Amino acid sequence: MKRISFLLSILIALHVLTPGAYAYTKDDKILALEQFRDCAFAAEYCNNTRNYTVRWDKPIHVYLGGNYTDADISFFYSFISYLMDNISGIPEICITPAEYLADVRMYFSPLSDMGLYASNYREGNWGFFTFWNDGDQITNAEIAIAADVTTQEVRFHLIAEEFVGVLGLANDHYLNYDSILFADQNETYALTEADRLMLEFLYHPNIPAGLTWSEIEPLLLDMY
Repeated sequence: MKRISFLLSILIALHVLTPGAYAYTKDDKILALEQFRDCAFAAEYCNNTRNYTVRWDKPIHVYLGGNYTDADISFFYSFISYLMDNISGIPEICITPAEYLADVRMYFSPLSDMGLYASNYREGNWGFFTFWNDGDQITNAEIAIAADVTTQEVRFHLIAEEFVGVLGLANDHYLNYDSILFADQNETYALTEADRLMLEFLYHPNIPAGLTWSEIEPLLLDMY
């Protein structure tokens, strides 16, 4: 039974993340713009001192450590493959076995130890990330995910949510329950079309990082 459950979890994840032919609607675009305004210009836990976009401009090497499952690894591979196949301009993302070579360190730990692996951790969070930026460029990041109080499906969600956060969409919103960045807890682990568009906005090769909302909004309205 455990083996069946494990395989089912992987198949569900792969099915949800399989890229398909997508065509966003006007409603998708409107929602994506509203979400982007909330998510891309501040972090969830900070004093809101940043009002401009930040992103990676180099390949992202991710190290996974701690008590992760085979399904966690399979899901993360599927998720980063989806991102690179479906987000224009996003850098290459790969897993490295060497922690010292990593730009992003993702740890799976007991809830009580989360603060050991994520700087500025806020007690009680099952998933938490911190990233550092040099101006408008993200340079490195940490992610911690609780491995002892979560189901496999919840960990799928946390992996996706926290990784989208370290890509530069660092704040939550209350606009759409199905979004990976919805502020209240849910268990979705696939990007909505509005979520995908937000990452498109952030990593569009013809839009520079470091823009404020008032600077980037007219560019997005013109391009999309």
